Amino acid sequence: MKLFFVILSVFIVVACGSDPAERDEGTPIQSRAIETMNAREAQLLGLDKTTTGDERAWAGPRVYTMDEAQSLAASDGKKILLDVYTVWCGYCRKMAAETYPNQAVRSEVDAHFYTVRLDAESDERIVFNGESVAMKDLATELGVSSFPTTVFISAEGQPIGLQPGFMDATMFSSLLGFVGSDAYRNQTFEAYVQNRN
Repeated sequence: MKLFFVILSVFIVVACGSDPAERDEGTPIQSRAIETMNAREAQLLGLDKTTTGDERAWAGPRVYTMDEAQSLAASDGKKILLDVYTVWCGYCRKMAAETYPNQAVRSEVDAHFYTVRLDAESDERIVFNGESVAMKDLATELGVSSFPTTVFISAEGQPIGLQPGFMDATMFSSLLGFVGSDAYRNQTFEAYVQNRN
């Protein structure tokens, strides 16, 4: 029995002391822009790093920079859909992998929004309403305190509202239609969903 504990102790020391670079699963994920992620980080966020060219590497609707989205929204009146995530967030990865690629979701986004993804822990600076701001600071200014959070921004750059938490494709496409069609201005979400079905 004593020999068993000695062998077990040696095994634990060897397993815990192995080089972290050799076991990819133990490597911590750093917060960074989507374009600079390694394959593992991209996979955890539901992204496809095999995509080449200027296309953002993920399976959801096209992703724009905030500056691009605001410029386009100002010219055509579409709203901005801000997907606020963190690299370590499991439900962010689930929503990126399962909800955003759904055809009903993509159709609502294409009809009403420009999508921007915001890493809530990143120091990367973006331009919002003409001012340079760190992504993490913008998330805080918009009232984001949990992840994922979806923030809706008007064509004029004003926050419309936010919805924290994971949403499946059915719920999310309904919410996108509700906000995108401006139905939120004169009816409740519940009434909108009942009328939609």
